[in-house]
Amino acid sequence: MEDLRVWLQTVDRMGQLKTVRGASADLEIGVISEINAQRRGPALVFDEIQGHRKGYRILTGSILNAQRLALTLGWEEIKTDQELVGRLERDMHAFERGAAEYEPQVVSQAAVLQHCYRGEEINLLEFPAPKWHEHDGGKYLGTGCIVITRDPDSGRVNFGSYRLMLHDRQTVTLHISPAHHGAINIKKYHERGEAAPVAVSLGHHPLYLVVSGMGIPYHISEYNCLGAVRAKAAAVIQGEITGLPIPAGSEIALEGVCPAQEYRDEGPFGEYTGYYASGRGKEPILKVQTLYHRDDPINLGAAPNRPPHDYSYVLSLMKSVTVKESLAKDGIPDVKGVWYHEAAGVNFFVVVSIRQRYPGH
Repeated sequence: MEDLRVWLQTVDRMGQLKTVRGASADLEIGVISEINAQRRGPALVFDEIQGHRKGYRILTGSILNAQRLALTLGWEEIKTDQELVGRLERDMHAFERGAAEYEPQVVSQAAVLQHCYRGEEINLLEFPAPKWHEHDGGKYLGTGCIVITRDPDSGRVNFGSYRLMLHDRQTVTLHISPAHHGAINIKKYHERGEAAPVAVSLGHHPLYLVVSGMGIPYHISEYNCLGAVRAKAAAVIQGEITGLPIPAGSEIALEGVCPAQEYRDEGPFGEYTGYYASGRGKEPILKVQTLYHRDDPINLGAAPNRPPHDYSYVLSLMKSVTVKESLAKDGIPDVKGVWYHEAAGVNFFVVVSIRQRYPGH
């Protein structure tokens, strides 16, 4: 199940999908999504967004609870947090070990190719790009997106979820922390004096968002890991400009280059702690050369807010499982459970249950 629309149909049958019509992309979508996340509410599809065509939609709240995350992972039988943790403890690193068997498969036909624009034909302003938080520095086209890059030395492809601020018809800025694999790949091109080829998927099955947050080792492609989760290779199209693999099930996809030494103002942007961590800064641009999209496209939104927010739940699960395993590897006995609480932005409040055998254990 690699198609977002099939996923939405299933969520609708579960009674966990609502459509919101007539909202404004200026703060309204952001605040409605924030309130919905606080309530662990349904997945929300925003349609008939003010100033935009009917059918140009935004999805938020996709993986707020155990049932929808389990569906996303293909584990429909799982219903609770505890069941999810147990399954992840068993399988998460098996995905990495089995990833080599699931190279993505290039296909020639895909719904995302229904509309293709090049050069001056491109107008990113047609797509609703929310101002998610009151003091954000602009409109953000990409929050639940995946940014696809290639290591120029090894040829290994990476994708990760990074934010994209909209500037004009053909330009967005990329905000990627320097230690993330996407930034490392782009920097390698820039150190050679070359523009870095970049592709972006703006709407896709939420599994792409989940895998992008798994912390996959650098030598393994997220595409391969996604295939291992599904036990089926990911279907991709080959970008005509960059040659990069783009999810065949994408709703909206961009291709272009990130030139060396070309920056624009970006931010501030409300962060995953519920606060602003920095002000306005200079970030590299993506010059979009090709735009693909389906009829009536759906952009996957996943903006951070004061937790819980769209992706804090899945990060809590992943970190909890990883750290429990690390404690066991370090020889600490009788750890019964680990939980990274969402309330502290996932990273800053950890609960460990342990059978204490001696003082200081």
